[in-house]
Amino acid sequence: MSNYLAIATATATLGQLVQEAIQKAVPGASISFEPPEKVSTSPNFIGSNIYLYRVAPNAAYRSRDLPTRSDSGNLLTRPQVALDLYYVISFFGASMDARQLAPLRMLGSTISTLNAFPILTREAIRNIIKPRSSYDFLSTSDLADQVEQVKINLMTLSLEELSKLWTVFYQTTHRLSIAYQLSVILIDADLSPEQALPAQRINLHSTPGSMPVIKNVLPSKLFYRKSATLEVLGEHLSKPDYITRVYLNGSEGRTEFLSTDKLKVELPDNVAAGPLKVQVFLEQNSGRSDSAIEGSSIISSNSVYSSVLPTLKSPAHLYSGTDPQNPMSQIRTVVVQAIPDLNITQQGRLWLNLQEATYSSQNASSAFPVLRFICPESFSADLNEGRITGELISFFKGNNIALSSTSQITVHTENKNWLLRDQQSQQLYSIRRQGDHLMVYFGFGIPMYDISNSSAFLVEADLELVSGKYYVRLDVGTDQVMESNVNYNENTPVLDIE
Repeated sequence: MSNYLAIATATATLGQLVQEAIQKAVPGASISFEPPEKVSTSPNFIGSNIYLYRVAPNAAYRSRDLPTRSDSGNLLTRPQVALDLYYVISFFGASMDARQLAPLRMLGSTISTLNAFPILTREAIRNIIKPRSSYDFLSTSDLADQVEQVKINLMTLSLEELSKLWTVFYQTTHRLSIAYQLSVILIDADLSPEQALPAQRINLHSTPGSMPVIKNVLPSKLFYRKSATLEVLGEHLSKPDYITRVYLNGSEGRTEFLSTDKLKVELPDNVAAGPLKVQVFLEQNSGRSDSAIEGSSIISSNSVYSSVLPTLKSPAHLYSGTDPQNPMSQIRTVVVQAIPDLNITQQGRLWLNLQEATYSSQNASSAFPVLRFICPESFSADLNEGRITGELISFFKGNNIALSSTSQITVHTENKNWLLRDQQSQQLYSIRRQGDHLMVYFGFGIPMYDISNSSAFLVEADLELVSGKYYVRLDVGTDQVMESNVNYNENTPVLDIE
């Protein structure tokens, strides 16, 4: 973990790598960390400028975050924020240097160096902040001690994305440039949690008999449906005076005994597509009225994995129209009902007639092409009351969507599922609870069909879609890919284009 100097330290270390690279190509070249418009006014500058243009939460670490304070406000754990840093690296050369292709030489050397050294090593960081160095004002930084090393990733920006990036720089002409991401920066607050109170009493429990053992889980792959069940086969899955609980990816499922060595467990509502860890726990209560204090004896089994496959509902739909995040542009999306929803860390790829159709962005902040963004859970009370507040409008604006104050909210399921209709922009938004936050789905236009459980996948701009019938398949996963229903018959989800 690292302190508040982590961002500056990471930037300085990246700058050192870039400086060494460009000086190999053009001796005497230097680096700067100025806004691009300031560098553009320096005609004699030869070198590279590194500009941090975006800071975003790291999606993977964000989902791991635990509450840092108790209900009474006491600090439980040290607060930590995980960040990804996005840089644009530009290359400059005077007229004579430009004729000798100096900017291009520096670009090539930088790409080669960062590809060969894609990590900010602990040694490189310590060298940057050592006493009497150019950056000795960062000497108290502890980024080098962060458990996870900072990785350097080359970004792929389309011409449109690059154009948008440079238009935010005031009166600055485009310069030869490339974008990189540093991930992940873990910043801890300088706070110390209160120490736990000493134990009032110590309880020792003995565990008689054999341990529970899971031998198999059937089926090994299961297409998701509400109230779907698994059979857990094993030994010693129940004991007298013990309560049997079955947990699936950490959530308890409703359990039914078929025999002492065979259980049936129902999938919980919050299950996600992907690997499903199954584990049995036998819990013995203390038998006292203050059992919450006394505790209980818990015996756990081994873990066995099954897999939950996503299910698509037919038919799929094609939307071609205004981009809600850029009203001057057009987008195409394929809208499907996929259950369960993709969680925030999962990737998704949509296939039409065995051809991948989805937009394959390299942008780490958008690991999959589903059009959606996270919304704070605090908005749920206003959504339940059908209120479009200034805070909600501002939040949408922060996600590049201009939400009208006259938009209407329909409550499908209180505290869980809402539909937001903006008549002014002719867009619908499906807002759905996912764990302890809300997710806003968009990219539908205002269709005539129900989108309350749908997701819109951005389609590749150069993908040709002619009239006809397209079979639809969805791959979901992080490390392990889970395919949706793919038997091409009359029950396969299809997309009809007229």
